Amino acid sequence: MLTSELPQRAMSPEAQALEQAIAEVGIALNVAEARVERLLRSAFSNEHSATNGLRTIMKRTQSVEAAIRVIQSDSLQRRWLFGQTREGFLFFGERHAAREALAELPEALRELDQLNKKARDLKRGRQLHLAARQENTGTRTFQLNHSQGHHQRMR
Repeated sequence: MLTSELPQRAMSPEAQALEQAIAEVGIALNVAEARVERLLRSAFSNEHSATNGLRTIMKRTQSVEAAIRVIQSDSLQRRWLFGQTREGFLFFGERHAAREALAELPEALRELDQLNKKARDLKRGRQLHLAARQENTGTRTFQLNHSQGHHQRMR
């Protein structure tokens, strides 16, 4: 059972603080994702191609910095992955907005990456807190890896 499934009064103050932090980071993640989507839409002519290109490069490299390098380059790889930018001849009225979006995109991607890491850390902290609490109460039913069915502990 996750701590979020427990009644608030049964949760320790530490668990309540962790749940609150997880909720706040979740909201911040939603905002950061919306910002990245807005910037991709402003910078590239096809938002779906740009989003798929970002996913592709992130899966391939597992690095935000590698994605940023590709986005900032004016290379064939960027055009292949992300599509045409709105800086070209066909987008005369949108060039300035596209340039601004391309300039802001690296910061937005780094922020999104940091928030994702923070969310993972908070969720892992919640797992460890719950495991320690159950260990202290004498119950050892908590499993960090439910799919494998064995108890993992860090010491």
